[in-house]
Amino acid sequence: MNNLKLSWSHKLRTRIPSWQDYLYAVRQDKRQTAYKLLPLVTDPTTRHRLASVWARFKPRSNDLQLADATKKHLQMLQADGIVTDMPPIPPDQLLNIQNFFKSESCHDPYRPHLGKFDWDRVPSIECNMAMYTSEQIVSAPHVMQLFNSPHLLKLAEAYIGCKPTIDNIGCWWSYGERSIAKGTQQFHRDFDSIAGFKVFFYLTGVGSEQGPHEYVRGSHRDQLIDTGAAISEELLWRNYDPKNALKVAGQAGSSFIADTFGIHRGQLPKIGFRLILSAQYNLNVSPHGPKEPTLKNIANAKFDQYINRVYLRT
Repeated sequence: MNNLKLSWSHKLRTRIPSWQDYLYAVRQDKRQTAYKLLPLVTDPTTRHRLASVWARFKPRSNDLQLADATKKHLQMLQADGIVTDMPPIPPDQLLNIQNFFKSESCHDPYRPHLGKFDWDRVPSIECNMAMYTSEQIVSAPHVMQLFNSPHLLKLAEAYIGCKPTIDNIGCWWSYGERSIAKGTQQFHRDFDSIAGFKVFFYLTGVGSEQGPHEYVRGSHRDQLIDTGAAISEELLWRNYDPKNALKVAGQAGSSFIADTFGIHRGQLPKIGFRLILSAQYNLNVSPHGPKEPTLKNIANAKFDQYINRVYLRT
């Protein structure tokens, strides 16, 4: 890729090879209506204006009160696109979550022929990542409580202008000693929602060699590179100061949030492995979750039905 600014038609073809394909996808899944078009909207000002209008038609809290810590994180998120001092997972909960996922089988979505396997018995050196299903994730202890933390929900509502939708949840292992980075291990922008952010929880300790998350601070507020495709390091550093790249290391249980319209990647681990848990707080619903919620709303949890409607049924 040589051009920084892509043509309208080039952006359109990111997800829509033809209008027939688009109409077919929408008939199959209405969530595709906006999702397929999002790579067209790369100007941050236009994204903000569209999000502001869209949010007016979504539910809001009657009296949204932000604590000082929430206000601080909101300002950091707006300015830099990333906040790294989010509350950690309590140690007892972390142990339960780790034990749960280590006892579950995972899969490589890019190599379905390999079937299911244990996290520490990867069947091929070609597997860079091993993932869990959304059904497994919502069934894990404490996970939905973490995603529904009042701090996160209030921060998300203040950031996007309405109640968020918890969407595109994920949990996966990344393995070291692989030859090349693949998928989200390459720099990219996310075009899953017109507005929102992701929360990430490190379930294992992550140092400089275990695949830290890397984020280009401030890139959520520009369109210097406005593609939905992978971005080469050569192109990236021709247009951004490497000093603005933040690598997020942390102990097991640490967490951070990022507006992933900003340029980012999860680095390919050099050695060892990394287990990470994530969720998006979106304005619009993406097609990454199930078409119908699979888990009944947890008894006595009183989770907001609108916020959790992708994964939890009444």
